[in-house]
Amino acid sequence: MIPRKALLLVFLVLLAGTIAMTIVLGSHGAPLKTTGGYKIGALELAPNSGRASKIVDSWRDHNLLDLAREDIRFDYAFIALYTATLALTCFFGTIVWSGWLARAGAVLGWAMFVAGLMDVFENLGMLAEIGGNYSIAPVVFTVSSIKWIVATAAFIYSLPTLLMMLVRLPLLLSQNRMHRDADGG
Repeated sequence: MIPRKALLLVFLVLLAGTIAMTIVLGSHGAPLKTTGGYKIGALELAPNSGRASKIVDSWRDHNLLDLAREDIRFDYAFIALYTATLALTCFFGTIVWSGWLARAGAVLGWAMFVAGLMDVFENLGMLAEIGGNYSIAPVVFTVSSIKWIVATAAFIYSLPTLLMMLVRLPLLLSQNRMHRDADGG
């Protein structure tokens, strides 16, 4: 079993990385919105080929297609970070909560890996759209929607879990408590 102190340290590193990548992606991709009129998220959630074409055409008109591709490449690091951060927070929920709230944490923790996979599929689809394959837009929209539903549920679950982690920090750091749990006592 991995010591809880180590898990907390990993969690803090992942959280810091997630926050840093959120800032990097926000500033890096800003010209897509400010100059091209659409954030990268608009292409994620373009429900049909007409909407996807309109977004990509706007970026093309403003010479932003390379920036959009680069933004998508940066997103792979973000996927790894936010998926692991939210999953770990949800798994901590199985420690700090009991009953159905603890079970919900386990389900959401594992579901975050599905969300991460959907995000990878979304990125591959957006690259295809940028390359002119607009017919894939409904598929990209669907996998993006799944990702957003799962990630939003995990994020909402994570907020009170983080507060409870702070309240129960002495318990989480207690090696004696962990050994009693492992022994069943």
